[in-house]
Amino acid sequence: LAAGLAALLPALHLLPVPMLIGNMYAADRVLVLPLALVCIGLAALLARALTATHRARLWLLLLFAWGGSNLAWIGHILPIWANDKTYWLYNSGILEDCSICHGNLAGVLLVEEDYEGTLLATRRAREFARQPWQGAIAAGVEGLARVQRGELVEAIELYRQALALHPSPARKAGFVLQIFTLCERLGWLDQNNVEQFKELPPAPHGNSQSLRILAALALQNDLRELYSFIKEQISPALDAESLAYLRLAEERKIQDQ
Repeated sequence: LAAGLAALLPALHLLPVPMLIGNMYAADRVLVLPLALVCIGLAALLARALTATHRARLWLLLLFAWGGSNLAWIGHILPIWANDKTYWLYNSGILEDCSICHGNLAGVLLVEEDYEGTLLATRRAREFARQPWQGAIAAGVEGLARVQRGELVEAIELYRQALALHPSPARKAGFVLQIFTLCERLGWLDQNNVEQFKELPPAPHGNSQSLRILAALALQNDLRELYSFIKEQISPALDAESLAYLRLAEERKIQDQ
């Protein structure tokens, strides 16, 4: 019984109990072990105190109470699990300082083209980020929302902020690619500002696709130095597909000329 009560404390949310990664908190599913221990402890106490007839009646009563409470809880929780939006709205409401909850809600709202809601959720995700990668992802999602609103300069700044938070190699390549395409749309690309696109990890680190797209765009815009640099980051032994893709891009460029 004592072990069950002790195990129950993290799930009560009397105090925030962060897990090892990010803002993950003890969820209602961790009630299974502590409540099982509590039930075993109570059953042992009742078995000592009651006669066999009373125990049978009590077990029957507990069975109906347990079944009824489960039905009531299922009725309460089913609407929360109706879809991604209801789930993350609920979690971001009860865990207001959960960066992951706000970040996931932002992703759902972005898909639904609710850009105002996306910006609000990403701001909260960045405000409560406990790890740099959480802030980087939130800044990237906010950048996507800004692009959809036509705010390209603001989006570029957000992607640069995301890069400053040292994201994973794959995300870093993705952010650099986003900055490049936005600069291309704004007419900001020339030989004098390509250095910002050279801070790329070599492939493959989950970033091969971004690298080859970036290289092809550099070739298309006659940024030969940048193209050569990116191509050097691709390992012939580990990513032959990307090199084959770039050879085709080179052939098309020669034909166009």
